[in-house]
Amino acid sequence: MIQNSYQVGIYCRLSKDDNNGNSESMSIANQKQLLMDYVARKRWDLSGIYVDDGYTGTNFDRPDFQRLLRDVNDERINCVITKDLSRLGRNYAMTGYYTEEYFLERNVRFIAINDNVDTMAGENDFAAFHNVINEFYPKEISRKVRQVKRANAEKGYFQGGFSPYGYAQSPDNGHKLVINPETAPIVVRVFDRFSKGENCRMMADDLNKDGIPSPMRYHQIKTGRSYGHSDVSKKVWTSATLYRILKNPVYRGMMVQGKRSTISFKSQKRVLRNEADWYVVPDTHEPIIDDVLWDAVASITSKPKGQKKTGYRSIHEGKRLSKFSGIIYCKDCGARMTATKNNDRMVYRCSRYISSGAQTCRSHSIREVYVLQSIQKDLEQFILLSEEERFDMASQVISTALSDSSSPARLLKDELQQCTKRVDELSKISRSLYEDKVKGIVSEPEFVEMSNDYKLDKRRCEDRVRIITAQLEQMEAVDSAAGKWVKLVADYLTFEQIDREMIQELVEKVEVSYARDSCSYTKCSYNIDITYRIIGPAEAANAAAAGFSEDKEKAQHAG
Repeated sequence: MIQNSYQVGIYCRLSKDDNNGNSESMSIANQKQLLMDYVARKRWDLSGIYVDDGYTGTNFDRPDFQRLLRDVNDERINCVITKDLSRLGRNYAMTGYYTEEYFLERNVRFIAINDNVDTMAGENDFAAFHNVINEFYPKEISRKVRQVKRANAEKGYFQGGFSPYGYAQSPDNGHKLVINPETAPIVVRVFDRFSKGENCRMMADDLNKDGIPSPMRYHQIKTGRSYGHSDVSKKVWTSATLYRILKNPVYRGMMVQGKRSTISFKSQKRVLRNEADWYVVPDTHEPIIDDVLWDAVASITSKPKGQKKTGYRSIHEGKRLSKFSGIIYCKDCGARMTATKNNDRMVYRCSRYISSGAQTCRSHSIREVYVLQSIQKDLEQFILLSEEERFDMASQVISTALSDSSSPARLLKDELQQCTKRVDELSKISRSLYEDKVKGIVSEPEFVEMSNDYKLDKRRCEDRVRIITAQLEQMEAVDSAAGKWVKLVADYLTFEQIDREMIQELVEKVEVSYARDSCSYTKCSYNIDITYRIIGPAEAANAAAAGFSEDKEKAQHAG
């Protein structure tokens, strides 16, 4: 049976791939007007307008389409209308999934006006053919674009979004690179100093101190476009940026393209191609670096990593991870901290500082043993307690973290029983009152007045039942969490050697920041903020535990 009224969401989409010479009829404004007129004729309620302008139909991760799906799941709309099936998408499998499964499972009607598709009316005989044809269109465009790009790459034509640092696109031919007199000297400086023994970190620091814009920053200044890069490390010189320059054969006049490609026209994921499939064309433009300097640098960059001298040694050899790898962060900039070994001491340093230098953050070099000591200090309060007392303390800490009521479970259960009993009694009284009204024992005004009073009393009891039930469920969760926490603490205190697996179960996040008030020129202290998986931030947990200890001490004195 078809409903007479719907809460409708109309969906419009347009991308550059859809411009097939009939841009006016395909415009967002045209789609929107067509759909609104259709809804008005049907006298349905227009509950939402969803528009994705500039998004391809082969990818369903579009902002307003995702918003439409959320509204479908929240039952705000129960009918979706598009101009045709291709507006919904040009991926045959995914479009079929939404029209034949997703919407139907949620009792949502889908209509594509121009393709005569209506999931509730059964007019879908040709929907699958429409989807195949709609997918064929972007697939054919993708094939032609790939052919053109392949032919241009084989000829050595430049096809990048913007030219490599040190070069510019020729004003006469956008596929040809010419030397940029503003930035080419910086490239020469980098190659020359690296060949004389300076490392990338030192050179990056010097370039930043000299106020020379990084490649991304230079491009932003010249074009006025940010391209979405808000990361501060993109705006300064980093060792990684310089190393990429030193390894790029474009500076010796050679064009290398086709290193990566997308899996298919349906996916934007890029994968690295085999080196044998790259397009390598020499002498396509004037080189910035001559062969002698290039070979000198290449002889250094091609050395095995084991030959490089460094005061730190990575601990990720053999895929072994440090105890806090993945959960320790620099609190000042938010970047992960990287584990290294220095004189057999495990040390964590800010990864942003390592890659981008002092312009972005500070080293925050901290030994692993200090983090372990901080955890040990947090757990010291559990050491002298019995297992029962540990459970009670953990329960109080977790209850405080959850802002839970400290009412004993027994009292809540008694109150729940009383409220439930009262609800049943009020239901019986209401039925009896109605019978008295029918028999004429109670007048109509008396019935209305007493009935309203009983309903209000019953509603209050039902609300209290819901609140108590939720409190009891939370207390049960606290008991379960407290039991788990006590076991973790017991394991931690029992084992002399704490491994990574135990840390992962115990700790959710560690943040390290400078204690600025205690910093001096030669020495700096750190603040270590630890968030535990069950009891939350250490600071709040310690405060709750301190309250428990005070209550225990008062009880002992009173006894």
